[in-house]
Amino acid sequence: MKKLIIVGLSTVTLAGGSAQAQDGHIYAGLDGYASLLGTEKSSGSTLSLQNKFTLGGGFAGIVGYDFGQFRLEGEIGKHYHNAKSYAVNNAAGLGITSGNATAGKSNMTHYMVNAVFDIDGPFANKNIEPFVGAGLGLSNIGWNNMTASGNAAAYTQGSDNVFAYQAFAGFRVPVNENIDISLKYRYFGTNDANRTDRLGQAFKTSYDAHDFVLGFRYKFGVRNDDRMAKVPQPLPAVAEKAPEPDPTPVADIAPAAPAPAPVIDRGPYSVYFDWDSSFVDTNAREVIRKAIIESTKADQIIIKLDGYADRSGPSGYNDNLSFERANAVMETLIANGVDKDKILIDGHGERSPEVQTEDGVREPRNRRVIIQLN
Repeated sequence: MKKLIIVGLSTVTLAGGSAQAQDGHIYAGLDGYASLLGTEKSSGSTLSLQNKFTLGGGFAGIVGYDFGQFRLEGEIGKHYHNAKSYAVNNAAGLGITSGNATAGKSNMTHYMVNAVFDIDGPFANKNIEPFVGAGLGLSNIGWNNMTASGNAAAYTQGSDNVFAYQAFAGFRVPVNENIDISLKYRYFGTNDANRTDRLGQAFKTSYDAHDFVLGFRYKFGVRNDDRMAKVPQPLPAVAEKAPEPDPTPVADIAPAAPAPAPVIDRGPYSVYFDWDSSFVDTNAREVIRKAIIESTKADQIIIKLDGYADRSGPSGYNDNLSFERANAVMETLIANGVDKDKILIDGHGERSPEVQTEDGVREPRNRRVIIQLN
């Protein structure tokens, strides 16, 4: 299992190498879980017994970076289990017998680095995003007061630091643009821990847990970007041309023909956005600035804004996101002197993409607002 997890971790990391940097954001979260600790063996030169534990639990804190389809995260967590019973094959002179446990706890703290790969596919339209992942790290496994029925003293206690590994699979559901809820199954294992019994004899114990995890994630930057979009900073002022002096009249010369109407570049102008964002960045602001300059060349200009989204999320969510993007561009125009009555906006969600893709695919060129001067 350990070799499979190490190979899987390498594969996930390589697969995420091509993720688009513009999709990135930091996130943090909390996990809570029910945990089944397997039948753990204690074995030495003569000692041989099996330790069984009750259903336990635990929690973890996570901080990571989402590159788009690939995530890299750090995790610190705890596992707690109470001893249930012992099956003794060889007591090694300790005087312990098989039976129910009267005392005993297993406490484990883990420090992990995880690689997670989000799976795009048919579930995306159902507001569900499946994922798989693996992690490597360090665990401190402590056994406290491990005592069998009919025995006055614990046969062992103490802790050891060991190499740890995990593999997991699950799905996450977006509550809104900032918050995700997830469910996953995790297998968690370690190298054998070194221990000493109460007679000073060395032995080893195994550790492998099966966890059922409920998770909460908060994505930083997405909501702040939206707020920035709604309160855009003014673009560089467009210099006004100084009025030309009246021409000196020349006698007996016919009036000059009217100047030709100014040539207006009516677009379309394409403003692009990061994934799951309506933040108007520097490149977008430059495109908007050019559209504003052209719109000042005539009095009766109507500015049409059409928002779009890619197919990486639920269609209803993308409909709203496309309107948010169009609204963000409108607010930027208004902040730079454009009359709101001259602006029309619409949102088209996933419809009319610039690039045709399968459902669930994140495509930067489809996350856009088209500006048209009419």
